[in-house]
Amino acid sequence: MKVNKSVVVIGGGIAGVTSALELANSGLKVYLIEREAAIGGQAASFCCKATDVCTKCSFCLVPQKLNEVATHPRISVLTNSRVTRVTGRVGNFRVEVCQKPQYVSPQRCIACGICTEVCPTMPKAIHSPFPEAIPYSYVIDESQCLRLRGKECNLCQGICPTNAIVFECKPGRQELDVGVIIVATGFAKKNILIAQSLAVTFIVVEVSLVATALAIIINIYRHTKSLDIRRLSRLKG
Repeated sequence: MKVNKSVVVIGGGIAGVTSALELANSGLKVYLIEREAAIGGQAASFCCKATDVCTKCSFCLVPQKLNEVATHPRISVLTNSRVTRVTGRVGNFRVEVCQKPQYVSPQRCIACGICTEVCPTMPKAIHSPFPEAIPYSYVIDESQCLRLRGKECNLCQGICPTNAIVFECKPGRQELDVGVIIVATGFAKKNILIAQSLAVTFIVVEVSLVATALAIIINIYRHTKSLDIRRLSRLKG
Protein backbone atom coordinates (compact mmCIF):
# COMPACT_ATOMS: atom_id res chain seq x y z
CA MET A 1 0.00 0.00 0.00
CA LYS A 2 1.39 3.40 -0.98
CA VAL A 3 2.03 5.83 1.85
CA ASN A 4 0.64 9.36 1.68
CA LYS A 5 3.61 11.46 2.75
CA SER A 6 1.60 14.27 4.30
CA VAL A 7 0.94 14.71 8.01
CA VAL A 8 -1.79 16.35 10.08
CA VAL A 9 -0.67 17.76 13.42
CA ILE A 10 -3.60 18.54 15.73
CA GLY A 11 -2.71 21.24 18.21
CA GLY A 12 -0.77 24.45 17.60
CA GLY A 13 0.95 24.60 20.98
CA ILE A 14 4.70 24.27 21.44
CA ALA A 15 4.58 20.48 20.98
CA GLY A 16 2.54 20.74 17.78
CA VAL A 17 4.74 23.53 16.44
CA THR A 18 7.89 21.52 17.19
CA SER A 19 6.37 18.45 15.52
CA ALA A 20 5.40 20.42 12.42
CA LEU A 21 8.87 21.91 12.04
CA GLU A 22 10.67 18.59 12.48
CA LEU A 23 8.46 16.89 9.92
CA ALA A 24 8.55 19.75 7.41
CA ASN A 25 12.33 20.04 7.69
CA SER A 26 12.48 16.32 6.86
CA GLY A 27 10.69 16.96 3.58
CA LEU A 28 7.07 16.15 4.52
CA LYS A 29 3.99 18.28 3.87
CA VAL A 30 2.37 19.27 7.19
CA TYR A 31 -1.07 20.62 8.06
CA LEU A 32 -1.02 22.25 11.50
CA ILE A 33 -4.53 22.49 12.94
CA GLU A 34 -5.26 24.83 15.87
CA ARG A 35 -8.68 25.54 17.39
CA GLU A 36 -7.74 29.06 18.58
CA ALA A 37 -7.16 32.14 16.44
CA ALA A 38 -3.37 31.92 16.82
CA ILE A 39 -0.76 29.23 17.32
CA GLY A 40 1.56 29.04 20.33
CA GLY A 41 -0.71 27.59 23.00
CA GLN A 42 0.14 27.98 26.68
CA ALA A 43 3.83 28.62 26.02
CA ALA A 44 3.07 31.77 24.02
CA SER A 45 1.32 33.32 27.03
CA PHE A 46 4.40 33.06 29.26
CA CYS A 47 7.07 35.73 29.42
CA CYS A 48 10.84 35.84 29.83
CA LYS A 49 11.98 35.57 33.45
CA ALA A 50 15.21 37.46 32.91
CA THR A 51 15.89 40.96 34.24
CA ASP A 52 19.49 42.02 33.58
CA VAL A 53 20.91 38.52 33.19
CA CYS A 54 19.52 35.74 31.00
CA THR A 55 18.24 32.85 33.11
CA LYS A 56 18.17 30.48 30.12
CA CYS A 57 14.44 29.80 30.54
CA SER A 58 14.18 29.23 26.74
CA PHE A 59 10.89 31.13 26.36
CA CYS A 60 12.58 33.43 23.87
CA LEU A 61 12.69 30.42 21.51
CA VAL A 62 8.89 30.26 21.30
CA PRO A 63 8.40 33.35 19.06
CA GLN A 64 11.26 32.11 16.88
CA LYS A 65 9.58 28.74 16.33
CA LEU A 66 6.20 30.38 15.63
CA ASN A 67 7.74 32.56 12.94
CA GLU A 68 9.50 29.55 11.41
CA VAL A 69 6.18 27.71 11.17
CA ALA A 70 4.37 30.70 9.66
CA THR A 71 6.96 31.10 6.90
CA HIS A 72 7.79 27.45 6.20
CA PRO A 73 6.86 26.46 2.61
CA ARG A 74 5.83 22.91 3.63
CA ILE A 75 3.54 23.92 6.53
CA SER A 76 -0.07 25.03 6.15
CA VAL A 77 -1.48 26.59 9.32
CA LEU A 78 -5.23 26.23 9.86
CA THR A 79 -6.37 28.34 12.81
CA ASN A 80 -9.91 28.46 14.27
CA SER A 81 -10.18 24.88 13.05
CA ARG A 82 -11.24 21.50 14.43
CA VAL A 83 -11.03 17.97 13.14
CA THR A 84 -14.61 16.72 12.79
CA ARG A 85 -14.08 13.35 11.12
CA VAL A 86 -11.33 10.87 10.32
CA THR A 87 -11.66 7.94 7.91
CA GLY A 88 -9.21 5.52 6.34
CA ARG A 89 -6.29 3.65 7.81
CA VAL A 90 -2.66 4.17 8.77
CA GLY A 91 -0.82 5.49 5.72
CA ASN A 92 -3.97 6.81 4.03
CA PHE A 93 -6.27 8.90 6.22
CA ARG A 94 -8.88 11.39 5.11
CA VAL A 95 -9.30 14.15 7.68
CA GLU A 96 -12.29 16.48 7.60
CA VAL A 97 -11.57 19.92 9.05
CA CYS A 98 -14.14 22.55 10.02
CA GLN A 99 -12.95 26.16 10.24
CA LYS A 100 -15.21 28.51 12.13
CA PRO A 101 -15.71 32.09 10.89
CA GLN A 102 -12.84 34.37 11.86
CA TYR A 103 -14.63 37.65 11.02
CA VAL A 104 -11.28 39.51 10.87
CA SER A 105 -9.07 38.77 7.87
CA PRO A 106 -5.44 38.15 8.93
CA GLN A 107 -4.35 39.22 5.45
CA ARG A 108 -6.05 42.62 5.70
CA CYS A 109 -5.85 43.48 9.41
CA ILE A 110 -3.05 45.95 10.18
CA ALA A 111 -3.67 45.89 13.97
CA CYS A 112 -4.25 49.64 14.12
CA GLY A 113 -6.62 49.32 17.10
CA ILE A 114 -9.28 51.73 15.82
CA CYS A 115 -11.93 48.99 15.98
CA THR A 116 -11.28 48.43 19.69
CA GLU A 117 -11.59 52.16 20.39
CA VAL A 118 -15.10 52.36 18.94
CA CYS A 119 -16.35 49.02 20.28
CA PRO A 120 -19.15 49.82 22.79
CA THR A 121 -18.93 46.64 24.89
CA MET A 122 -17.00 46.08 28.09
CA PRO A 123 -14.91 44.03 27.94
CA LYS A 124 -14.22 44.86 24.31
CA ALA A 125 -15.67 42.38 21.83
CA ILE A 126 -12.82 42.98 19.38
CA HIS A 127 -9.30 43.08 20.71
CA SER A 128 -5.67 42.32 19.95
CA PRO A 129 -4.21 38.87 20.57
CA PHE A 130 -1.10 38.31 22.68
CA PRO A 131 2.00 40.19 21.41
CA GLU A 132 3.68 37.22 19.71
CA ALA A 133 0.52 35.81 18.09
CA ILE A 134 0.84 34.12 14.69
CA PRO A 135 -1.08 35.22 12.68
CA TYR A 136 -1.20 38.65 14.30
CA SER A 137 -4.65 40.08 13.65
CA TYR A 138 -7.45 41.29 15.89
CA VAL A 139 -10.02 38.75 17.06
CA ILE A 140 -13.73 39.00 17.85
CA ASP A 141 -15.29 37.41 20.92
CA GLU A 142 -18.63 36.07 19.70
CA SER A 143 -20.07 36.06 23.23
CA GLN A 144 -19.47 39.83 23.58
CA CYS A 145 -20.08 41.13 20.06
CA LEU A 146 -23.46 42.88 19.75
CA ARG A 147 -23.69 42.20 16.01
CA LEU A 148 -23.08 38.47 16.43
CA ARG A 149 -25.65 38.37 19.25
CA GLY A 150 -28.35 39.65 16.91
CA LYS A 151 -28.27 43.34 17.83
CA GLU A 152 -27.64 46.33 15.61
CA CYS A 153 -24.01 47.43 15.61
CA ASN A 154 -21.59 48.10 12.76
CA LEU A 155 -19.10 50.43 14.38
CA CYS A 156 -15.93 48.37 13.98
CA GLN A 157 -16.71 47.24 10.44
CA GLY A 158 -17.63 50.76 9.36
CA ILE A 159 -14.42 52.34 10.65
CA CYS A 160 -11.91 49.68 9.60
CA PRO A 161 -9.54 51.34 7.08
CA THR A 162 -8.69 48.08 5.28
CA ASN A 163 -12.15 46.44 5.27
CA ALA A 164 -10.72 43.54 7.26
CA ILE A 165 -13.93 42.84 9.23
CA VAL A 166 -16.49 40.64 7.49
CA PHE A 167 -19.50 39.53 9.56
CA GLU A 168 -21.08 37.67 6.66
CA CYS A 169 -18.44 34.94 6.46
CA LYS A 170 -19.55 31.33 6.92
CA PRO A 171 -17.87 28.25 8.43
CA GLY A 172 -15.56 26.46 6.02
CA ARG A 173 -14.88 22.75 5.51
CA GLN A 174 -12.07 20.93 3.75
CA GLU A 175 -10.75 17.39 3.46
CA LEU A 176 -7.08 16.52 3.83
CA ASP A 177 -5.48 13.28 2.62
CA VAL A 178 -2.58 12.35 4.89
CA GLY A 179 -0.58 9.31 5.96
CA VAL A 180 -0.16 10.06 9.67
CA ILE A 181 -2.04 12.06 12.32
CA ILE A 182 -0.20 13.46 15.35
CA VAL A 183 -2.31 14.59 18.31
CA ALA A 184 -0.44 17.26 20.29
CA THR A 185 -3.32 18.97 22.06
CA GLY A 186 -1.31 19.98 25.12
CA PHE A 187 -1.87 19.89 28.84
CA ALA A 188 -4.89 21.03 30.83
CA LYS A 189 -4.45 24.39 32.49
CA LYS A 190 -5.98 23.38 35.82
CA ASN A 191 -4.61 26.16 37.95
CA ILE A 192 -3.52 29.54 36.60
CA LEU A 193 -1.62 30.19 39.83
CA ILE A 194 0.70 27.20 39.41
CA ALA A 195 4.31 28.31 39.13
CA GLN A 196 5.53 28.79 35.60
CA SER A 197 8.43 26.46 36.27
CA LEU A 198 5.93 23.63 36.74
CA ALA A 199 4.23 24.51 33.45
CA VAL A 200 7.60 24.40 31.73
CA THR A 201 8.06 20.86 33.03
CA PHE A 202 4.76 19.82 31.43
CA ILE A 203 5.80 21.36 28.12
CA VAL A 204 9.23 19.70 28.07
CA VAL A 205 7.74 16.29 28.83
CA GLU A 206 5.11 16.74 26.13
CA VAL A 207 7.66 17.75 23.50
CA SER A 208 9.99 14.87 24.33
CA LEU A 209 7.19 12.32 23.91
CA VAL A 210 6.16 13.76 20.57
CA ALA A 211 9.79 13.87 19.44
CA THR A 212 10.08 10.12 19.98
CA ALA A 213 7.08 9.49 17.73
CA LEU A 214 8.45 11.90 15.13
CA ALA A 215 11.75 10.04 14.92
CA ILE A 216 9.91 6.80 14.11
CA ILE A 217 7.58 8.42 11.55
CA ILE A 218 10.40 10.20 9.73
CA ASN A 219 12.50 7.03 9.68
CA ILE A 220 9.63 5.01 8.13
CA TYR A 221 8.89 7.68 5.51
CA ARG A 222 12.56 7.92 4.51
CA HIS A 223 13.13 4.23 4.01
CA THR A 224 9.94 2.85 2.49
CA LYS A 225 7.68 3.56 -0.43
CA SER A 226 5.00 1.27 0.95
CA LEU A 227 3.71 0.96 4.47
CA ASP A 228 4.45 -1.95 6.77
CA ILE A 229 1.78 -1.79 9.49
CA ARG A 230 3.95 -3.85 11.85
CA ARG A 231 6.70 -1.24 11.79
CA LEU A 232 4.30 1.63 12.44
CA SER A 233 2.72 -0.28 15.33
CA ARG A 234 5.78 0.56 17.42
CA LEU A 235 4.24 3.99 17.88
CA LYS A 236 1.58 2.46 20.12
CA GLY A 237 4.18 1.75 22.77
